[in-house]
Amino acid sequence: MKLLPNCTKRLLVEHACRGRQTWTRLRVSTIKRIKQTSCLSPTTLELYAGMSNRSVSAAPLPFPFDRAWTIGQAVELACLLEVSAAKLGNVHPGASFSDMHHSHFLASALAISPIFDRAQTRSVGNLVLDAVRATRSMVGRNTNLGTLLLFAPLAKAHAVRIANRHEASSAPLACNSLRASLENVLEQLTSDDCRNVYSAICIAAPGGLGTREQADVAGPAPDDLLAAMAEAADVDAVARQYVNNYEDIFTRIVPWLRQELGVTGQPLEAVCRVQLRWLAYEADGLIVRKAGLNVAREVQQRAQRIAQECLQNPAPLAHQPCVQGLDMYLRSDGHRLNPGTTADLIAGGLLAMLISSPAG
Repeated sequence: MKLLPNCTKRLLVEHACRGRQTWTRLRVSTIKRIKQTSCLSPTTLELYAGMSNRSVSAAPLPFPFDRAWTIGQAVELACLLEVSAAKLGNVHPGASFSDMHHSHFLASALAISPIFDRAQTRSVGNLVLDAVRATRSMVGRNTNLGTLLLFAPLAKAHAVRIANRHEASSAPLACNSLRASLENVLEQLTSDDCRNVYSAICIAAPGGLGTREQADVAGPAPDDLLAAMAEAADVDAVARQYVNNYEDIFTRIVPWLRQELGVTGQPLEAVCRVQLRWLAYEADGLIVRKAGLNVAREVQQRAQRIAQECLQNPAPLAHQPCVQGLDMYLRSDGHRLNPGTTADLIAGGLLAMLISSPAG
């Protein structure tokens, strides 16, 4: 886990409300400090350098990434693709938890897609709160809070860029324009957005949150959502996306998905491979919250060793014994090592691709 130094964390909170120029400069500074404090080993850096040099097919992206979908369709597809891939330690068609299984996630996807179809007229906070309520009403448990926190700004940014493009243009919009629109959406979040997000978190009641001295979700919502996210950015990659304008999704998850889709041609296999790459890259935030940083780093180190051994092998990851061993380890101890934050990030990357031009 790349932890922010305390001085950087204080700067984030102190300056979060000081306007667009200050926030933009602060975000750039934060990104640089995150990179400087990275705990990636030389072995891991070599691993990623090697993967970036793999040959990628020049063929068009496979279905459903060969076109841009409406936001409601894309939300549903992103959820279905993420949960249907046989990812390590997560729920999928062949693996359940004691309190939830694949069907809970399928129903959750159905519940939230109509809400995101109305992104043009909903605020970010409304989208999160309405989707959490719909999920709770449909399946009676939290299946998607982190995913919804990532989906809402993306959906709003997409709705804004569609509204702003030239009326005569019907061409799909590229990912870079989505990120530009997203920056404006994040900078315009209001106190109402923060209150609605805090209400949504209380309804979803995710595990392992613990307590914080400032911006604790069990207490009153602060006025500024970005400042609240900055408080958690050093241990929660979902919160960090609000701080760095989704840098991890747009500069890692999406490029990795495109690369693995080009190599394998199989969307579900690509999702599995991107999951292993992220687990090797960073300690999963949900594991940190539930089991502690030392255990999460142990998972990361195991993933690094397995990624080195298995990602170059063209055989499906689920068929490789070393991957099966890591999956069994993550499912031990009552699924306490479920890498749920990684799943959320992948879902966010899938959504960004599904609402954008296949050309990138």
